[in-house]
Amino acid sequence: MSPATSLSPNCSGTDTVVATTPLVTFLVRVQETALRTFGEEDFDPKRYVDLSLKSDLSKTQKAFDGLPRGGENGTVSVEDLKVFIATYFDDAGDDLVYYDPEDFFPEPEGFLPKVKNPEVRSWALEVHALWKNLSRKVSDGVLEHSELHTMLPLPEAVIVPGSRFREVYYWDSYWVIRGLLASKMYETAKAIVTNLIFHVNTYGYVLNGGRAYYTNRSQPPLLSAMVYEIYNRTCDVELVRKALPALLEEHAFWNSEIHKVTIQDAHGSNHNLSRYYAMWNKPRPESSRRDKEYASKFLGNSEKQQFYREVASAAESGWDFSTRWMRNTSDFSTLSTTSILPVDLNVYILKMELDIAFFANVLGNKSTMESFLEAAEARKNAINSVFWNDEMGQWLDYRLTNGPICKESETWQACNQNQNVYASNFIPLWIDLFHSDAALVEKVMGSFHSSGLVHSAGIATSLINSGQQWDFPNGWAPLQHMIVEGFLRSGLKEARSLAEDIAMRWIKTNYVGYKKTGAMHEKYDVQKCGQFGGGGFYKPQTGFGWSNGVVLTFLEEFGWPEDRSIDMAQQDLNLFSLSLLSLATMTLTTDLSPKCSVRGPVVASTPVVTFLERVQETALGTFGEQDFDPKLYVDLSLKSNLSKTQNAFDGLPRRGENGTVSVEDLKVFIATYFDDAGDDLVYYDPEDFFPEPEGFLPKVKNPEVRSWALDVHALWKNLSRKVSDGVLEHSELHTLLPLPEAVVVPGSRFREVYYWDSYWVIRGLLASKMYETAKAIVTNLIFLVDTYGYVLNGARAYYTNRSQPPLLSAMVYEIYNRTCDAELVRKALPALLEEHAFWNSEIHKVTIQDAQGSNHNLSRYYAMWNKPRPESSTIDKESASKFFGNSEKQQFYREVASAAESGWDFSTRWMRNTSEFSTLSTTSILPVDLNVYILKMELDIAFFAEVLGHKSTMESFLEAAEARKNAINSVFWNDEMGQWLDYRLTNGPTCKESETWQACNQNQNVYASNFIPLWIDLFRSDAALVENVIRSLQGSGLVHAAGIATSLINSGQQWDFPNGWAPLQHMIVEGLLRSGVKEARSLAEDIAVRWIKTNYIGYKKTGAMHEKYDVQKCGAFGGGGEYIPQTGFGWSNGVVLTFLEEFGWPEDRSIGNSNQDGRQNAYSTAAVR
Repeated sequence: MSPATSLSPNCSGTDTVVATTPLVTFLVRVQETALRTFGEEDFDPKRYVDLSLKSDLSKTQKAFDGLPRGGENGTVSVEDLKVFIATYFDDAGDDLVYYDPEDFFPEPEGFLPKVKNPEVRSWALEVHALWKNLSRKVSDGVLEHSELHTMLPLPEAVIVPGSRFREVYYWDSYWVIRGLLASKMYETAKAIVTNLIFHVNTYGYVLNGGRAYYTNRSQPPLLSAMVYEIYNRTCDVELVRKALPALLEEHAFWNSEIHKVTIQDAHGSNHNLSRYYAMWNKPRPESSRRDKEYASKFLGNSEKQQFYREVASAAESGWDFSTRWMRNTSDFSTLSTTSILPVDLNVYILKMELDIAFFANVLGNKSTMESFLEAAEARKNAINSVFWNDEMGQWLDYRLTNGPICKESETWQACNQNQNVYASNFIPLWIDLFHSDAALVEKVMGSFHSSGLVHSAGIATSLINSGQQWDFPNGWAPLQHMIVEGFLRSGLKEARSLAEDIAMRWIKTNYVGYKKTGAMHEKYDVQKCGQFGGGGFYKPQTGFGWSNGVVLTFLEEFGWPEDRSIDMAQQDLNLFSLSLLSLATMTLTTDLSPKCSVRGPVVASTPVVTFLERVQETALGTFGEQDFDPKLYVDLSLKSNLSKTQNAFDGLPRRGENGTVSVEDLKVFIATYFDDAGDDLVYYDPEDFFPEPEGFLPKVKNPEVRSWALDVHALWKNLSRKVSDGVLEHSELHTLLPLPEAVVVPGSRFREVYYWDSYWVIRGLLASKMYETAKAIVTNLIFLVDTYGYVLNGARAYYTNRSQPPLLSAMVYEIYNRTCDAELVRKALPALLEEHAFWNSEIHKVTIQDAQGSNHNLSRYYAMWNKPRPESSTIDKESASKFFGNSEKQQFYREVASAAESGWDFSTRWMRNTSEFSTLSTTSILPVDLNVYILKMELDIAFFAEVLGHKSTMESFLEAAEARKNAINSVFWNDEMGQWLDYRLTNGPTCKESETWQACNQNQNVYASNFIPLWIDLFRSDAALVENVIRSLQGSGLVHAAGIATSLINSGQQWDFPNGWAPLQHMIVEGLLRSGVKEARSLAEDIAVRWIKTNYIGYKKTGAMHEKYDVQKCGAFGGGGEYIPQTGFGWSNGVVLTFLEEFGWPEDRSIGNSNQDGRQNAYSTAAVR
């Protein structure tokens, strides 16, 4: 689909502002003065705009202006301000008076008949009694002198949420009403609706809340849903008759010029959807100081105004605040609420349209009924067209590329869907219209199961722990209710079971929290039963309207059997919930080595590398950033000795403050004193290369594919090199390291051998029957271990400070599997033992001690370097410029180098803030895949020891492998998600004797690495686990039309979405293939076919094999990262040949661009669609 978005002419909204009252403006001044006087501790800005004047505004202002002030900021003394406030104001909240609702009874007749447990029933009655505590009426003072109050006059009694929320709130009222209906308080429920209708009649829409400073925005539109629920219980036609005109007016408001966005798809069909858009471009009065503080990042007034509108619009959403509205998930100033089409807002408007149609039918208004049924059907189609993501099985918010700026049209792109997981992604199920497709409901359930949202105490709002209150780990009553009710109403047995399970968790956490604190809370921490939530801009609140309402609604629906315990020690759990709790309740402590701090080891660089970094920096200043590759300069070889070359460099004429060398002078200098980058390796013709080897890819029957496979095979010859004689004779003039045997390089700027690339190169060489070339690569890597104690990242002097994913043992294993070469095993084993010691040394090893006292040893990446990487020195320095202290910069450089050691350079996987590169924290992460590679090494060493008759070594490493397998499952496995998740150390690289293990320290973002353990036989012994992982992969959102994405986060980093990489495809495919599960083999072949096809089409388009590919677009190569896309390409060639060797390609299966093999299973069809 390629829709275009057309916003209304006034979509920028610069003129859409609802004026506030003079009283609010004055109270904001009082608020600012109070902050300077009383200080920030426990300061609540809302309290000051909730004050009521005792006398007229003019008199109060004069008294305020006459207060003695001191200092530059005109600060009023504490005593003077206290006296002033006491003299001229009534307390905040005095504008509402307690009210005893006539329809409240301590135990209503027919109250919660399904609640049989006496303990739960007693608590439910206490929650019911809270309605009386939260009932208010507007005071006579407000009704008689509204100009003295920010409280708006309302005709009927209200239920307030509680604590600082002293007035009625719009969307809270829906769940309050649901609870009141469970409490049989029908008249109080109707009174709330009457007040909200009064808002519409007065302002044209329901306000966010019942204060004058809320007149500039609404909140999620649920008035029709309130009326519907009351009518369902009471059949009160008069209420419907009174409500319908207001609902029609509200519907017009949400479809007005400022809210409506029209999406036109490729077929010319229009889809109307709505967005939040506050009519305000100033600081919110109730949070004026904070808004100004955040807006201080913006210099221009128009930028500030737009930011204030985004803040107010996020408040209009009810989700104030969440990463859901931010372009950068950890930078509040990147709020872009008005640039987002939200799933749930459009669900609420769809509900309104269905309700209006229903009410019109009740009242006999047939034309209105038909009109709104038609509108509802159109919106349902719009929701599915724009928000539905079939791969993820969720509805995703859509980001408008051009934000709130007017543009006639814009191209719709899949990447504009926000692929982060939020509870709102599942809200459409709340509407019956989405239940008609049972397959869709089942898909959404599968997605929900594996989403990572469901925890031991309820549904998390998101997976991102941002510190904002509408994010992880907080759970909110409205979200629990809508998702539970959606599953419940779907009619599926499994869905009802899941709904009841979540409801039980939520009831229990509310109960335990109430017993601990004596209060119901606004929000809860879904990781810890009974723990209230935190985050946001105010301290946690109690009361609490919607929490009370949802608990009573759940108890009314599901009840609580007499024999089901609700105490903190026991819970009646089904298998699904038990598996979730098993992880959430595990307590581990982490014991880092004594040298775990930033002052870790540093491997010294060579003089020639240090000098070439100076040349690199000068070249950047001279030639500029365009097409500049810093690696080229540290790959240069000196023609004569370093001293002579340095003297010539230092003698170059320079000008300006930065000492810039002219383009001509620098070009002449480089040509005179250096050989070209790459001249230190010479082309080599491998003796075991044949244009078409005997027995080559026997399963490839299609002539077109076979011809291409031979082209790929021929690339081994193009990529074969040997170190030049110059390097062997004068290594001091080169950064290239002398290697004894021929190499196969990846290609393009990667002019030297690389460690982990070599594994997939070898897999391809074995498919090409080039066994001796494969052995030569292994010999070179053994040489590196013998020389340095570990295999280097790559064969350059600047790579001596780090390794890469340790796959040497896997290379030896694959070669031995084909050749039975025991001598190669004998030569390799000592190096493998040394490498194993390196990855379990002090700097890499982390010991996890669980609650039972069992130790689990795991490893992390940890580069022996704390400076800019020479091959990217200019880039690293620029990134580090955000840090002021030298130690901070050193730690950042170590994190960068450690991420490069991981091979995933770079990815949000290593960042605390997924859109801020400077938050890299690689050394603070225990990675799943690194530990899988070391486990593979341990298994391989045991195998090689057995081959060579070393029984004790074999037994020792089998024991080590079993221990690491247990460690991987104990620390990384997440049963809810069906994945193994990286674990973040709370204290980072800083030493601490122990730390409490928490489930939230698992990185719950979905990465391809989460599935790598399946590559190892040990993890495939449990068929149920394999099936769980397969389901998780299918519902993960990773599998696309052209392969497996590296992550779901489109960060601009190359090891993130939408890039797919050959190694990840291979390990996951091979893991599925070897599992022995029929469905897994089918899925493995499906992914392999996609990957082969995208490589083929890319090759036919460009004449080259690529380093990485865009998994959304068949044949498109990948992008992102710190260098331009590369061709060649070693591991891509190797994986394609490996897949073709395994799966072949039938003669009748097309590989053309438009014709995909029709023999796809249901899963692959869904994933490609």
